[in-house]
Amino acid sequence: MELDNLWAEPGDKVMHNEWMLNPYWQASALTEIGRADFTAHGSSATSMAYSNAATGTRTFIAWNLTAKPQTVQFSEGVKPLAILEVALHGMAKTVKAK
Repeated sequence: MELDNLWAEPGDKVMHNEWMLNPYWQASALTEIGRADFTAHGSSATSMAYSNAATGTRTFIAWNLTAKPQTVQFSEGVKPLAILEVALHGMAKTVKAK
């Protein structure tokens, strides 16, 4: 990834700026989990599915803002894909083969 190449250059003043940490982390995370998969839907507004074509996997992520545990179900139409049990004020993820 181009960001990794820039980070590896010790004299690069842009990539070694502390403000670049967030976009670098986001780009690295998206490389791992893939692109947003809008064919899959979660039962919570704070959930998302990602698809990584390179690895052939889907990552399901949910964030629970409530003060009680939450079950988040992911589906593609009527086909169930994954279920996450998310702790109160917590996050959960699972990775499955596509």
